[in-house]
Amino acid sequence: MAAPSDQSRSAWKRPSDGVPPRWVVWGVAAAAVFAALRVALLASLMPLYAHLDEDTHYDLVQRYAHGDWPAKGADAFGREALELGARYQSPEWQRPLTAGPMGHALPGMLLDPDYLAGDPELRELVEQHPEYVEAVQVEIGRQIQAAWERGPNYEAFQPPVYYLLAAGWWRLGGTLGFDGPGLLLWTRWLGALVAAGAVVATWWLARYAVPGSWPAALGAAVLVALAPQDVLACVNNDVLGVLLGPLALLAAAGYSIAAAAGRAPGPWRGLGVGLLLAVLGLVKPTNAPMVLAALVALWPAVRHARRALIPTAIGLLLPVVLWCGYALAWMGELTGSKHKTELMRFAPQTWANLSEHPVTTLEGWMLFVGDTVTRAWRGELHWHDVELGLAWSDGVYLGVSLLGLLAAALLGARRRQWVEARPPLGAALWVGTLMAPALLLTISLAWDFREAYWPTPAYPWFTNARLVFASFPAFAILVAAGTARWLGARGLAALVAVVAVTVVVSEAWLHRGMATSPHSIVRLTGW
Repeated sequence: MAAPSDQSRSAWKRPSDGVPPRWVVWGVAAAAVFAALRVALLASLMPLYAHLDEDTHYDLVQRYAHGDWPAKGADAFGREALELGARYQSPEWQRPLTAGPMGHALPGMLLDPDYLAGDPELRELVEQHPEYVEAVQVEIGRQIQAAWERGPNYEAFQPPVYYLLAAGWWRLGGTLGFDGPGLLLWTRWLGALVAAGAVVATWWLARYAVPGSWPAALGAAVLVALAPQDVLACVNNDVLGVLLGPLALLAAAGYSIAAAAGRAPGPWRGLGVGLLLAVLGLVKPTNAPMVLAALVALWPAVRHARRALIPTAIGLLLPVVLWCGYALAWMGELTGSKHKTELMRFAPQTWANLSEHPVTTLEGWMLFVGDTVTRAWRGELHWHDVELGLAWSDGVYLGVSLLGLLAAALLGARRRQWVEARPPLGAALWVGTLMAPALLLTISLAWDFREAYWPTPAYPWFTNARLVFASFPAFAILVAAGTARWLGARGLAALVAVVAVTVVVSEAWLHRGMATSPHSIVRLTGW
């Protein structure tokens, strides 16, 4: 291994800003607590199942909890998830409630003595109409059977990492006494822990990426805490990316720092870095931008500790090979993705259809960029079949994003580096940030959606930014670093304050219907 030069040693030393000030530590802790509480509150308010494929993901969590692994011909929904949906799934996601007390009650509520005990008016109606209760019992059975026959779970062959973790969490909830809707709520609360961890991981990564700038590091962590991405409150395999993304990049950067400083990383550390990258990719293949970003951060180690990277390569490739081998042997395909695209009726793209795609128009590009950026912040929940969003808050998210990235790019270029960061973290952050929308664009153009129910020929875009939410911490660091360099610490504080006010006001307004819904899980559980 070649000895590193003095210049490389100075460029790759650990953060030189010493012990963080107490106010920064308290700020990060407060941001982490806020993120966890916000996600836990939204998870408690939302009825089941959220329309972000929550029924399919919760079904898999339960199946893994019972030791049921995916296999060809065994992709039907399990009865537990179907029965829970038939009894308690709210119509409010797609349509308004009907008038009258009975119209505000889900079928399962009419048969639940514990719930009726807390609602005298509904209990009186049930006692006066026993024939209606009997009809509800028959209807629940019919709905369960209809759901059973509706077709296989199109998420059934997805990689198992998230589901194994969530299954362990689910079993812990059962041990603690949660059941029925309460057990779904407990599983949702896993997202609150992920959100808090993502805040801390972002702050730690920003310490390396923007050395000497505590405001920028704290600002990035607070932006991650404020992001009202609603998928974090759902049972969904998109959740883990926002935590694993910055952790993978931090691990890769630390590995390169050690290698470039002449401290050859041990094989177990290299193996751990590789395993973390593999887990990130296997949680969700669309986390690929952050896997690529971590590989960029690892690049200097190729020159300084080439042989030490062998365990890293083993750690990265072995889980992927094992999963692909399992998928080929037990599911008849290499990754499990073919099963999903076929059930969602995606067809290979044709040149004739591509020529008519809105990607050829300025209006189409503006729609793609605008929807992707705003949904990266707030998510894409609907309520009464209307997407939850406000023009003014979406404008704030879009403006903050574009101005922050522009400042990071221009000020970094003037200083002959993309951001004021230790190389190659600056490049890695940009790769993770820019490759995320590039991946969504690639998917949008790769498929013909004429037979699909989503996306549609009228809207042939994948602007579901939750699919690439693992890149949000990298994006937040760039925005905070660019704003701090452009406007200073006070300017960054003002920008964060604007985002905070926007999030609190808009989310309180947008979720007011869920807060008063008789079908919120927190009410179904009798809490």
